[in-house]
Amino acid sequence: GMPTFDNTYLLGEGTDDVLLSKLETYDEGKDIVFKLPVGAGQTLVGFKLGKRTESFVGKIGEENAEVLPYTILIEDGKATALKVEYYIAISYPLLTMGQFMDIATLPGAVERELAKPFK
Repeated sequence: GMPTFDNTYLLGEGTDDVLLSKLETYDEGKDIVFKLPVGAGQTLVGFKLGKRTESFVGKIGEENAEVLPYTILIEDGKATALKVEYYIAISYPLLTMGQFMDIATLPGAVERELAKPFK
């Protein structure tokens, strides 16, 4: 069924320093909105999605645009991000099924875009 908090995408693996370096060098670091150390060996990174991918906000409403930038957690040699279905559900609690169907291709697009820097 429905995704939960512990359902994540595994975007990349390696040392934390290598994963952060890949993000910083991908597209010359232009997609990094913020880097926030959140604990020993943990960094939360705000990653700006491309215009085409983030256009879903216009389809379902901008009142909850705080879903952007998408966050990536780097810890214990892994880069992970929450599944889009969960992230959208908690960010847009009043989203109708019709609105969700309007963005049905979004989860795959976001996962592919978030994984690009780690290839």
